[in-house]
Amino acid sequence: MDQRVMSSYSQGYALCTAGGVLLGHSYRATEAEAIASVFQNPDHRDAFWQTAQADGMTVQFVYAHIFTPKFFVTIPSEEKADAA
Repeated sequence: MDQRVMSSYSQGYALCTAGGVLLGHSYRATEAEAIASVFQNPDHRDAFWQTAQADGMTVQFVYAHIFTPKFFVTIPSEEKADAA
């Protein structure tokens, strides 16, 4: 039986390092939120971000493909039998 996993697409912003690596954990709906996710101190955020930009970091508009996790139930007695 062929069951397809439901997935969704989203668009937003993520920080990109000078080396071209997208920081997935910085993915947010707006540029400001993406920057704030990495530079969390609001008192020094602007200074840190300007320094990061000077070093080559950018904010990129991205599309994300978000997968819904699917969990499979196992029977504990089978796991123990396989381990022995």
